[in-house]
Amino acid sequence: TLTLGFVGGRLLANDHAIDGKKTGVAELLRESHRLHLESLVFERGITEDEISSFFRVLAMPPRILEQRGGLAEVFDGEALPHVRLGTARYRMVTDEEEVVVLRRAIKQRRESAQQNRIGNRPELEQKEEEESAVLERYLPAQMNDEDIRAIVRRAIDESGALSTEDMGKVIGRVMGEVKGMADGAHVRMIVEQELAGLHS
Repeated sequence: TLTLGFVGGRLLANDHAIDGKKTGVAELLRESHRLHLESLVFERGITEDEISSFFRVLAMPPRILEQRGGLAEVFDGEALPHVRLGTARYRMVTDEEEVVVLRRAIKQRRESAQQNRIGNRPELEQKEEEESAVLERYLPAQMNDEDIRAIVRRAIDESGALSTEDMGKVIGRVMGEVKGMADGAHVRMIVEQELAGLHS
């Protein structure tokens, strides 16, 4: 099964970012935007006739699509049993949610790279690291530790936190303020350090 997702002007294939400079990718992204398309799923067993029908649907002028009831209606009326529109997995997301998706994908690739390093598979390790680097370019600028600590200390004061047992309410305040500009695990470490330092 191949799932194509269109998120924030980028193309994902089974959660892997595809280079927008590759042949045909820019055109596909333009068409997805024109058709308000969020994702496509190609299931095992797809035939040449289905592929031809799929591209015929994509090439339809907006006026024709509208006359036929929209893209979803057209897909339902075509013989496309192995091609379906999917909106649940790749729905349009907020900036904060997009950062979460990107961080999760980056973490997965770093873990895969580490496993390939242990398994002495340098080609696969390099591939995962390159994909991770591509994804990292889409993250917002990250805050430095000094700025994070200032926010953490203010959150501790405002929440009345007294110990590490109060970490939850401090982290909630901090993450609401940094909004994707700091990794959650790193923020948690700093919060823990600052709370522990209250009694040192």
